[in-house]
Amino acid sequence: MRRFYFFLIPLFCLVFLMGCKLTIATFNAPNTANTGSVIPLTISCTATNMKDGASLNGVVVQIPAGWSVIYAKVNTGGANSYDLTEDVSIAGLYAAEADQVIWAGVIGSQSGSEGDKLSFTVKVLTGNFSGSYGQTQNYNLKVAVGAKRGDMYGLQMIQKMSLILRLSQAKNTKRASP
Repeated sequence: MRRFYFFLIPLFCLVFLMGCKLTIATFNAPNTANTGSVIPLTISCTATNMKDGASLNGVVVQIPAGWSVIYAKVNTGGANSYDLTEDVSIAGLYAAEADQVIWAGVIGSQSGSEGDKLSFTVKVLTGNFSGSYGQTQNYNLKVAVGAKRGDMYGLQMIQKMSLILRLSQAKNTKRASP
């Protein structure tokens, strides 16, 4: 876990030098979910100036290993909605915590004006775990938003949310026959 934060310290310094303009306003996810279900992560951001030369804008999520991102999009206001493209080179810049994976999705620079709102929606397929039907486990989800200007990446903010996952189907267990 410390490795993740120590890696982010230089990025936070770069943010101030680069003038990264995305700020997370809200991060929403369900408080509970069943194994094997699709859950939406919604990240609402304020983009103080989308015309400032950023070549990419995007989101980075940290989810438990065994989970997967199945769809991601960003709404830039009104009817403007764009699918995010997975970017493994950006995801590779981050060191995931133990038993976690990193996913990064980006869009090219979109024109906008001061005070623009962005809303990222990332749909995640939850994984499974061994145990008895109805058993629960707690998981942490993390998100960050940022931009790329030239060859420099800037990370604006990290937010964390907890989720309780309920085992909806027994795995590696047998029922006693009557």
